[in-house]
Amino acid sequence: MRGDIWIGDVVRALDAVEPGADKAAIARLLGFRLIPDDAAPAEQADPQPVSLDDRPAEIATAGPMDRHADGPSPERGRPPTVPSSADVPLLRPVGAVHRQRATLPAESLDRVEPVHTRASVPLPPLFAPGSTAAILQGALSRRERVGDIDLAPLIRSLSRGKPVARIPRRPVLTLRHGVEVLVDLGPGMVAFRRDQEDVMRRMVEVIGPELVRFRYFATTPAHGVGPEGRWSWRPYPGPERGSTVLLLSDLGLGSQPDERRDRPEDWLALAAQVTRAQGELVAFLPFPPDRRPAWSASVPIRILSWDRVTTVADARRRP
Repeated sequence: MRGDIWIGDVVRALDAVEPGADKAAIARLLGFRLIPDDAAPAEQADPQPVSLDDRPAEIATAGPMDRHADGPSPERGRPPTVPSSADVPLLRPVGAVHRQRATLPAESLDRVEPVHTRASVPLPPLFAPGSTAAILQGALSRRERVGDIDLAPLIRSLSRGKPVARIPRRPVLTLRHGVEVLVDLGPGMVAFRRDQEDVMRRMVEVIGPELVRFRYFATTPAHGVGPEGRWSWRPYPGPERGSTVLLLSDLGLGSQPDERRDRPEDWLALAAQVTRAQGELVAFLPFPPDRRPAWSASVPIRILSWDRVTTVADARRRP
């Protein structure tokens, strides 16, 4: 089928034309093409009524949506791609294939094949599309006194005759220290691979390739972190000083009990590393706001629900 025109419409149109009319041209105008009898396989050259080709429709399926572990590293300045670590290949949906089967009179129509069989299937992002950039900026920025000069405390110091050792400035949200993204490739995040890639691409666009660094782990960073596949994973050294650390992870909530490899002390250790580097720990969790791990109450971490319920105000809010 193409648009609103069915194969039955083609049959009726060809049955109504005068003898000698260009049936192939008429079929093309309706979005179909005719296959003459002499082009059919020998075993199908039967004078009986001919049916549509009964072969299964071909559906192009990409391989695992991630690349091989020995592919290029998604370091700064490069478009990010989630590396392979899942045991089960993940397939990308590429479109919808519609087939119409019918038995057609041999004198009216030989064999018909649709010209177009695929339609694109866009990925609906988890964050509201119009707010994604603002949510990323609000959630990952650090509040620092690097804005305009704060005149009120400066005037107070001068009026009291005190020396001014440092020019006071107003606090603003800034991304100048960069963001380190820790991408969870554990079993609980298999369903969110494309969402991870989408956010990673948007971060490069919004923050800039020189200020974003990507590392990968499975279930918890305590088992190793690296810029590529598992072969590159080592103990996590901690972030660069002052940077924000973003977790694209289910924080263990999506794993089955027998798959759980994380412990509360693992996340406490990660938070301690970020704190020592004077950074902030943020997590995008693909669960509702009321579903948070129990250990998060004792860890300095800001958790945002990775869904349409999150607003720009939620991303900018600080405890």
